[in-house]
Amino acid sequence: MGYKNIENMLETLSQYIRSEIEDESVEQLILFAQHYFSFSAFDEIANISIEDLYGAVLSHWNLFLNLPDGKEKIHIYNPSVEEHGWQSTHTVIEVVLPDRAFILQSMTMEINRYGFVNLLVLHPVYWVRRDAAGKLSELSKTQLEGTTQESVLHIEINRQSDTALIEKLKQSLQLVLRDVCSATKDWPDCIAQMETVTSELIEQKKPSLQESIEFLQWLKNGHFVFLGYREYRIVEKADQFGFCVVEKTGLGILQDGIAKVPGANFFPISTDTYKLLNTDNPLMITKATSKATVHRPVFMDYIGIKQYDVAGAVIGEKRFLGLYASSAYTCELDDIPLVRSKIILPLSKVEGELHGFKNFDRMKAISHQE
Repeated sequence: MGYKNIENMLETLSQYIRSEIEDESVEQLILFAQHYFSFSAFDEIANISIEDLYGAVLSHWNLFLNLPDGKEKIHIYNPSVEEHGWQSTHTVIEVVLPDRAFILQSMTMEINRYGFVNLLVLHPVYWVRRDAAGKLSELSKTQLEGTTQESVLHIEINRQSDTALIEKLKQSLQLVLRDVCSATKDWPDCIAQMETVTSELIEQKKPSLQESIEFLQWLKNGHFVFLGYREYRIVEKADQFGFCVVEKTGLGILQDGIAKVPGANFFPISTDTYKLLNTDNPLMITKATSKATVHRPVFMDYIGIKQYDVAGAVIGEKRFLGLYASSAYTCELDDIPLVRSKIILPLSKVEGELHGFKNFDRMKAISHQE
């Protein structure tokens, strides 16, 4: 091996590719390989032989060549010289898909959920042009007319020999990428729905709604990661109230095809919850019961906007699921609508300076108690 630095390693790899490939694809493969390793830390790959660097990049290149319908592709395997032409002591995960936000964080957190260790992570992004069948026709490191961005991920984990576990991991990663793609694709539509519900509150022209209106505007202005949206009706069955999904209203991770509607289509709620719903406060702000598969592995935040009939009874809800953005945890508390209106009374309950995420969490807890 004996590479002097990353540049020397890339030049050695390019020469090796030219010695192995003689057709017209060689220059594209070299471009792919140069970008593939260019952002990696040199000490992470310095001890990998040129044959294994070539084998790794060639394997991913073959996966990359065709991407029918823009659907993600995942390949998980244990490289061996006999079967793959290169070797590694690790299990390798290769991914190709249209570029999206949150891909890397979401993938690695799912891998970590299995208890695996991420030993090497490469995440180059390419500008590509493909034909109608998804076959690669042009490749670039920078934007060219008619090209779109695609993400390539190479992740090495501690070696796994259980084929059933490897298949289970692959299926889990496919579901994560489905959620990532759905959430990012529908993000603008979720924003539009937030604008709609905000406008509906504004149209009521009630001073008592002003803080709620400003809170929704604050969420929309970069303080909330929108992952899903769905509408619900409140109905009564057998003397019990519950939510029914309004079909075809789902966006992001709450699309009907993802968050499938159970056959009963009825989610019962307790009497106390129903009483809590029937108040003049138009918002329900709490934690969801499920963790996010996108961006951060924490319980999602739930923002519900109540829907009323002409008599003032709650008849439904427009629900957003997501995560407070990191910017929300660094805001001064008196800059956060709803929270700032509850600071004066419970201020003495919080010790220390009123800034930072710890006091934000404390104030949220106090606000729920008030």
